[in-house]
Amino acid sequence: MSKNNKTIYFPHDVDSSSDDKIQILLIDYGFLAVGIFWYVTEKMHKQEDGEITEQELDNHIKYCLYYERPFNDCSTTVKMSSTKASEIKDAFLETGLFYKINDKFTSKRVKYNLAEMAEKRKQRVEAGIKSGEARQQKKAGSKGSERKSQKPKSNDRSTTDERLPNETEQMKEKGKEISSLNSSREELLPTNKFLDYQDVIKLYLSICKSLPKIEKTSDTRKRHIKARMRENTIEDFKICFSKAENSSWLKESGFCNFWWFMKSQENFLKTLEGNYDKGFSASNGGNGAMTIKEKTCYNPDKPLKIRSIK
Repeated sequence: MSKNNKTIYFPHDVDSSSDDKIQILLIDYGFLAVGIFWYVTEKMHKQEDGEITEQELDNHIKYCLYYERPFNDCSTTVKMSSTKASEIKDAFLETGLFYKINDKFTSKRVKYNLAEMAEKRKQRVEAGIKSGEARQQKKAGSKGSERKSQKPKSNDRSTTDERLPNETEQMKEKGKEISSLNSSREELLPTNKFLDYQDVIKLYLSICKSLPKIEKTSDTRKRHIKARMRENTIEDFKICFSKAENSSWLKESGFCNFWWFMKSQENFLKTLEGNYDKGFSASNGGNGAMTIKEKTCYNPDKPLKIRSIK
């Protein structure tokens, strides 16, 4: 363990292995992926903002996959392809263990822990300020004659009475700095993105009243929704759903539904950018003409082929 002033400790739930997200990692990739998750989580906690770049995330995962460690006088080498590293990274994002914000990756729990620690530091500073002020008042109440009779030592630069106000002012300034950076835990979390997939479903149902309703969800479908939540803002969802509701071509296409948007970021962006706005048709090409002869309707459970578009 590193022995420096920046060493910190963060809480670890004793039943974390029972968490649904961790269970998905265990089932799909085994304990190695869980170990990588905690390794990356430690690295995030070492950052002041709890965020790491995509390159740093890739390097941490590959480091764990390719790391060589001697064991019982033997050399055990874990060898996995770059594809496996990419799959584990995608699993972190799809399960919601990590999410992307401002081109960096972090975790809601890491953000919460750092905010919690910042709050505790702020409380300790405030307690120190009160303690310093109490000592100062106590000194001020002592007899003036006793203070004057006590001469400072030759190697002292100032008396105790002179040092206390300076210490108090420094602690106040430090408290103001922490307070300005960490005024609340909520400020450390993204405010322009959905945090619950249910909110995306509610928004779709409130806007796209002409499109097919949502009958049921599954783990696979939830992962698709969360993938779109990481890549798009709340305003993006509102614009995309509104454009779809106002597009006669999409409503009559037979394949456009909620899962068509969630399955593919490309479908989401084309709608968002107005490729299917009023005036679009397969014959005139529009802004995003479909060149395929046959379109497949997305259904996570059973893909269905629909009418041809010439």
